[in-house]
Amino acid sequence: MMNIRDCEFRFLGGAGSISYAQSLQAHPETLLSTLDNGLRVASEETGHSTCTVGLWVNCGSRYETTKNNGAAFFLEHLAFKGTKKYPQGALEQEVESMGAHLSAYTSREHTAYYMKSLAKDLPKAVELLAEVVQGSLLSEAEIERQRGVVLQELEEMEGSLQDVCMDLLHATSFQGTPLGQSTLGPSHNARTLTRQDLLEFISSHFKAPRMVLAAAGGAVLLFL
Repeated sequence: MMNIRDCEFRFLGGAGSISYAQSLQAHPETLLSTLDNGLRVASEETGHSTCTVGLWVNCGSRYETTKNNGAAFFLEHLAFKGTKKYPQGALEQEVESMGAHLSAYTSREHTAYYMKSLAKDLPKAVELLAEVVQGSLLSEAEIERQRGVVLQELEEMEGSLQDVCMDLLHATSFQGTPLGQSTLGPSHNARTLTRQDLLEFISSHFKAPRMVLAAAGGAVLLFL
């Protein structure tokens, strides 16, 4: 049997080739550490003038119940709508002033909040991510506004054959388990989830041992 390390990767248009082991040498080393509170940190120093940093939380739909299925996706929509330190709109202005990009997504496995910025702004980027995860206001007014947005996305998804097929595939393959649930959750939950439901979900899942802070870029090792 061929060992993967003996394989060669040939570049298009070139006669040279490199082994798998040689290709690994071209990548920066990933440094891993665990803080006293259980938060895991992964960093790669690339020497670039930009960086990407994100917080990955084990709170995808596989960790939800039938009652709160869709909570992680709902929280993703509320993440950038105001925090204790940055009222609504102020967070976006702060990110724009840095020339950065802030985003989030939810999957069955996790929810990720990440930011792309200049390498020199990495400490500020980490601060903003922490504020988003720990200090979201979750105002009743914003919850109702985002409820409408989530319901609209659910309607759009139900009109997408690809999305419907993928959800049915998971529901059939993992029937009777949380992995069979959709990321967005049912429309009934989107209509009935309350602020208290969301706070309880945060309290249960947004804990340091369930999180990974990962960053790659220039000057990363100076700050993480």
